[in-house]
Amino acid sequence: MKRIATLLGIILISASSFAQLSVSPGDTSICTGESVTYTASGMLIMGWLDTLNQDTTTNPSYQFSTDSVGTFAILAIGLDVLPADTDTVVVIITVNQMPDVAIVSSAGSEFCSGSSSELIVTPAAADSYMWSPAGSLSSDSTDTVMASPTTTTEYFVTVTDNGCSATASITLTVNPSPSVTITSDDDNGNVCAGNSVTMTAVANGIATYEWSPGTSLNDSTSMTVIVTPSASTIYTVVVT
Repeated sequence: MKRIATLLGIILISASSFAQLSVSPGDTSICTGESVTYTASGMLIMGWLDTLNQDTTTNPSYQFSTDSVGTFAILAIGLDVLPADTDTVVVIITVNQMPDVAIVSSAGSEFCSGSSSELIVTPAAADSYMWSPAGSLSSDSTDTVMASPTTTTEYFVTVTDNGCSATASITLTVNPSPSVTITSDDDNGNVCAGNSVTMTAVANGIATYEWSPGTSLNDSTSMTVIVTPSASTIYTVVVT
């Protein structure tokens, strides 16, 4: 009996030396707002200690997430009852900041056909930028680009920094440039000194008007104006 007990003791000690806890995945990096699930195997009872949140659990899997940037550790604990044995594994998690991406248009979100606008992305100086669609852009990989769309276009940019990527978009509305003609109640463009002529600017769509020179006009901002020139004058109207 003594030999059998000694042999059992040797077997127990020998078997315990083969118990090994493993954790998958190992050391890893995530971004703020993301999560990672770890799974332990190789032993009978597994436990976890989250050194950031001070959470504990005895499930074989553990999910970690945080909005804090930094380096954190999770301790996995394994236990076998027969033969009695314990093992631990420490997993290191690096949490990087998810980029907070925004786009600003120097010309606003609406302008006329033939115009351009500078698109500026924050954050600046990130690891990489990827714009789309790139056909009407001066570049597809910088934090500031010049956009020259011919039609209303939604632009997307994906910013990657420290392995974390986020996307933002902006829509530029392109309006057709107005066309304008001027009519006059004097088709010859002649008027006697001291007399007046009515002129009308006819533009497509709703518009604002700016006539010049304004000194001999009754109203420089109306579609129809009355001019009383004292000398030969060239009148110009800008329609927006």
